[in-house]
Amino acid sequence: MVYPVLRAFSFLEVSYNEGWNVYNAVAADHHLPLYSQEYGWTTVNYPALSFYVVAWLHRIGLGYLTAGRILSLVCHAVSCMLVGIVVWRLNRDYRSALFSCLFCSAVFCIAANDYIGYDDPQIFAQVFFLCGFLVYISGPPRFSRLAVTALMFVLGGSIKHNLVEFPLAVLVDLAFVGRKKVLQYLSISAALLGASIYINTIVGGPFFVSDILTPRSYSFKKALLQFMEYGFGPVSLAMMAALIWSVGSLKDKRLRVLAILFLVALVVGSVSGGGIGVWVNSYFDIYLSLSMIVGLIMHRVWRGQIGNGRAWAALGVTLALLLSFLPVWAAGPPLFRKAISSLAEKQGQFNSEVSFLRAHPGPAFCESLLRCYEAGKPYEYDPFNSANLVKLGKLDAATLVDRLSRGELAVVQLCCSIDFLKKDDDPFIIPQTLSVLQTSYELGLAHEGCYIYVPKNGPAGPARPARRIVNRPSWEARYRSLPKMRAHPA
Repeated sequence: MVYPVLRAFSFLEVSYNEGWNVYNAVAADHHLPLYSQEYGWTTVNYPALSFYVVAWLHRIGLGYLTAGRILSLVCHAVSCMLVGIVVWRLNRDYRSALFSCLFCSAVFCIAANDYIGYDDPQIFAQVFFLCGFLVYISGPPRFSRLAVTALMFVLGGSIKHNLVEFPLAVLVDLAFVGRKKVLQYLSISAALLGASIYINTIVGGPFFVSDILTPRSYSFKKALLQFMEYGFGPVSLAMMAALIWSVGSLKDKRLRVLAILFLVALVVGSVSGGGIGVWVNSYFDIYLSLSMIVGLIMHRVWRGQIGNGRAWAALGVTLALLLSFLPVWAAGPPLFRKAISSLAEKQGQFNSEVSFLRAHPGPAFCESLLRCYEAGKPYEYDPFNSANLVKLGKLDAATLVDRLSRGELAVVQLCCSIDFLKKDDDPFIIPQTLSVLQTSYELGLAHEGCYIYVPKNGPAGPARPARRIVNRPSWEARYRSLPKMRAHPA
């Protein structure tokens, strides 16, 4: 946790989505409509609540980016604490509750480290879903309990709308209870969901529903490969144990809803991972439900129901579950001393890139929106969503291509060189722009992960720094291996 905390308070970009969230929080803070057009160059396909929460935090003294990152850090801790409380409510055992809490934190730190202290609302949203789940398992499904559960789920969905596993698990569990309870839950949920849609439409704009449901391309190959790497890979041993536990617990009225949650999360996560822009966040509900189940399994081990009470069995199961993280941790990026010591260099590089953008006044196209925001550039283009909409025939690339051909944009910032992107079969940006960029623009600054182009025949500006390319082959090879990780459209 040390590295994510230090990174959260550093002047650098953790990932692409941060600048997008910052620009939308700024729009919310200035009461600008978020959903004013059905298909545009700056599509907003999240509900509005998280942007207004960050805007409120900004008004009490925090920067937009810092507010989003602090919210993520706090909500990660709260999420793991809620996981432990759920386990305690199910078995009244503090040891297993603590184990689940620590296991949850370990899974996220190793499998989804980039999301801890990262300005993205998914971890903020999952707190409300976990609260709703905790309310549901805390007693019989009376009308009042179902109402509070549904309210928590709708509040969570008003922050991030893709965490459908918790509401689905409760719905399936209620089907075992009786038709009356199902109808109560559905009617309450429908009323609250309708109110949420109405408020988002009134506050954000008339195209809220169509923007939230913006289509995307899909790859079955990506779904399979990404699930094996991020869904199954980091928790393979625990997942196999959880599958066995879930099958055996479906007949237990008290534990059935957790078994259903895990199975639903497994199906939804593995399928949704094939959408373009969906990354490790599609498996968060797997991690959460798995962490709960692991605690309940350890409770059985410690009580002697597994391993016949032998000390070596309890120690062996504990070590096996914890040591199963080692291969993933060893193969992943550094998270300790090396990562911490590199923060100063990364901040210096990021600052120099922002300074270069700021030194070229005028409109810009930035693949890294946070760099553009820090440089004071107006928000005109969302590279990821616009590329997706152009690919689906919802936007015409000609308007952007025409502006680039005339050199109207003062700077164009990409994460890789034009030559490399032209060879990429699925680039983050609109492919039609690459040829005109190569014709009308020239490289002004090149760092690892940041290439900034300026018009060839543009007005004279400040002296450009010498072109410097740092580890270009290694960075671009790593770029090609990335799972198209822009996670916000999920």
